[in-house]
Amino acid sequence: MVFVLGIIAILAMMTLPLYIERNVQQQVKEGVAFAEFMQRGVSAAYAFTGTLPKDNAAAGLPSPEKIIGNYVVSGTVNDGVITLVFGNLAVSNIKGRKVTLRPGYVPDTPQVPLSWVCGMGKVPGGLTVAGNNATDIPEQWLPVACRP
Repeated sequence: MVFVLGIIAILAMMTLPLYIERNVQQQVKEGVAFAEFMQRGVSAAYAFTGTLPKDNAAAGLPSPEKIIGNYVVSGTVNDGVITLVFGNLAVSNIKGRKVTLRPGYVPDTPQVPLSWVCGMGKVPGGLTVAGNNATDIPEQWLPVACRP
């Protein structure tokens, strides 16, 4: 009986880190999906003016502290770059950490819609990506599209 309990305990200890990691990944993925309305605002401003919006107001978005979701406590636009800060119901591993969504564009051709590079993701050929990546969530917790 003790032997069986020992095996069950070992199996539980092996699967717990996997469960935690998957949970963190899911929360980051949902946070990035939450930012879709911000991406639309930045894209609309870019299509209308031909330049990336300098801040939330220029993108037609609420102030950063008003952009709140289940796992996000703020969303900031800075020269077209969107930075999400995690908090609220997010696990403690990612509270206060950031993911950056950078707009990719074809220079001098605002008719071409923006493409978005998440976190440490690769930049597609032919695109120029604005801003710097401020993502500080460890790579293993990022969605696949946000990894190098």
